[in-house]
Amino acid sequence: MPPSIRDQVERFEKGIRARNRREWVAAVIVSGVLAGVAVALPMTFAMRASVAGSVAACAFVSFVLWRWGLPPTGLRALSADAQAVALGNALRRQARLLRWAPAWYMAPLAIGMLAFFTAASPDARPWDEYIVVSVLSAVVCAANLLAARHLARQAEALAPSTTTRRD
Repeated sequence: MPPSIRDQVERFEKGIRARNRREWVAAVIVSGVLAGVAVALPMTFAMRASVAGSVAACAFVSFVLWRWGLPPTGLRALSADAQAVALGNALRRQARLLRWAPAWYMAPLAIGMLAFFTAASPDARPWDEYIVVSVLSAVVCAANLLAARHLARQAEALAPSTTTRRD
């Protein structure tokens, strides 16, 4: 028996809130570690600037998730038909957000990492670090795109007559 629309709404809300909480905690930890490293270790101005840029990237990612990544409020108070429509729209919105994750999520963080490694090795290019950042970025982008595809499929699985498409 497929889950009821109310169960789907509850699972969706819990999943989105858990994802956002993980990302926000990660942003605080990464920012704290980077700030600690910048204060504790001797660094050039370029290295400190790249650390500041990475902390700003963490803040930007947190802002994007707060502004566009929260589940809609009041879904549980709606009728089942209205919940189906609202859930379909919310799933598509989250899918759209994840499809753009390479731009708003990975690019700012990767730029900060690449800038730091470049500043840390002014006489030579740290190709090993560039490769690691590139592979990590590709994996994170692929995971976000797969998650976006999964959310879009969930939206499509809802009754097509009760959802509105706004992609």
